[in-house]
Formats: sequence, C-alpha cells, structure tokens
Amino acid sequence: MTRFTGTWMLTRFALRRDRILLPVWILVFSLMTVFSASATIALYPDVATRVMAASAVNDVPVAVALYGRIWDPTSLGALTLLKMSAMGGVMIAILAIMLVTRHARAEEEKGRTELLGATVVGAWAGLTAAVIVALVAMVGIAVLSALGLWAVGLPAAG
Repeated sequence: MTRFTGTWMLTRFALRRDRILLPVWILVFSLMTVFSASATIALYPDVATRVMAASAVNDVPVAVALYGRIWDPTSLGALTLLKMSAMGGVMIAILAIMLVTRHARAEEEKGRTELLGATVVGAWAGLTAAVIVALVAMVGIAVLSALGLWAVGLPAAG
C-alpha cells in the first residue's frame, strides 16, 4: 500500500458529492467572465474610447497596482479582462480553498477521515483527492471562460 492508495476512489466520491454544487460554481464564474466581456465590448465599441479608458487606468497608480498596466490600449481583450483579472483571481482562489477545505479538513472534523483510515486508504489520498477536485474545477472554469470569451468576439490568439 502506498500513501496515495485510494485517491481515485476518494476523488470519484468527492466529485459525486459535489455533482450539483461544482457545475453551478463553474458555470457562475464562467458566465461572470463572459457577461463582463460582453458589457465591456458594448461600453467601448471603438478604438478611441478604449484608448481613453486604458489611459484612465494607467494614469492611476492604485489601479495599476491592483489590476496591472494595460500595455496595448487599443486591445479590446486587455480592457475586457482588466476587470476580472484581479477580483476574479481572488474569487477563484477562494473557491479552490473552500473546495480543498471541504474535502480534506471538513472530512477530518466529522470523523470520516479516521473511518476511511481504517480501510485501505493511503495517508495522502484524502488531500490529493481534494486537490484534484479543485484542479478539475479550475480547469473547467478556464475552458468555459475561454470558450465564452471567444464566443462573444474576442480573438483566441490574443
């Protein structure tokens, strides 16, 4: 028996347990990105308004510290993702922390880890399964967000 024995069984169990919650969160985060991009496209339809908005962000040091500099002020993609980059990253990190905590620490608090430990499950299987579930969620959000951004008209190469 290795330290990872039973990881796939626990991963399947965690995914089954979150069969409603996980797809909802993935869809919510992806739709937030798509709706934000769609609103930005409507708000800045031409290059002149994009350059003006990028200058407004780049001229404020606090905005640059929070969101980063817009290097190409004519880029619709750079302006679109400006809003979701910092806050979206924080929200996705919180989701990952919540998922790992739910499937690792919460199981330990409820006594399920000790119950599983009495079977053929490795010492690192629970934490590894929780991290795999979080990775599945993050990849799902990334793929659906990329497809949604492409669907609203942003270039895939940019």
